[in-house]
Amino acid sequence: MDPTADPDGSLLAAVIDHEEAVGERRLLPRAWQLEARRLRSAGAIREAAVALEEAFRVAGTLVSPEHRWPLHVEAAELALAAGERAAARSDLERAVAILHDLSLQFPDPAVRERFLARPDRRAVLERLRTLDT
Repeated sequence: MDPTADPDGSLLAAVIDHEEAVGERRLLPRAWQLEARRLRSAGAIREAAVALEEAFRVAGTLVSPEHRWPLHVEAAELALAAGERAAARSDLERAVAILHDLSLQFPDPAVRERFLARPDRRAVLERLRTLDT
């Protein structure tokens, strides 16, 4: 999501409120992640960290680790915004590890490769590589 599409966070707040009201939690980690991204883009680093903590808390209550790897990517971006390169690397490495573990559910190597080749997943490796330069 482009942070300029919801500059005051009202759309994300509505999604979060709705998900909590109906007891649905599947979309909450993503909504909190987007809120953290919006706040980070606005320069509100501390508030973004709080939103991201909530995303991790909710994701921890869900069975699928599919919800967790994007949160580590956002945590890496937040760490970089705070000048914490080592923390960013650690979070990106954790995201890569989760993606690798998720790929192991596919016994066919070609399917596993396609799973990891999705642009959003490939971008995690690319972002990790950019930290090395």
